[in-house]
Amino acid sequence: MATIVEKNTDGAAEVLSRHLKSGALAIIPCDTIYGIVGVVPSSESALRTVKGRPETKPFIQLVTLDMAKKIAVKPIPSEILALWPGPLTVIAKRSERKGTVKRSLSRASAGNVRCKNLSFPTRYKSLGCTGHI
Repeated sequence: MATIVEKNTDGAAEVLSRHLKSGALAIIPCDTIYGIVGVVPSSESALRTVKGRPETKPFIQLVTLDMAKKIAVKPIPSEILALWPGPLTVIAKRSERKGTVKRSLSRASAGNVRCKNLSFPTRYKSLGCTGHI
């Protein structure tokens, strides 16, 4: 059964976080479209099924800035960080050795991370609440 949570509802981020932590999928507003999201590894199989995505095609991994600093091969330059908050997406090569993201993703998903300034507060807050994306 679907649960609909209005984005401006008090506690929306917490409801979304609990839902994602349980291994369920969610549909959330993104920049220009709605995205189907989940927390790996518990929802990776369901995401692949729903999206019709083969094991060989990696997913985009959304992380908080703190997470990106821990797992990126190279530090994000201060000139780029100075542009935040703002409409900026950073794509960084992920380290093979750092962080928990590598361990929680399938081999096909091991590549780059996308660190974005998320202007939609529920989305950003829910990234932090789930602990790992």
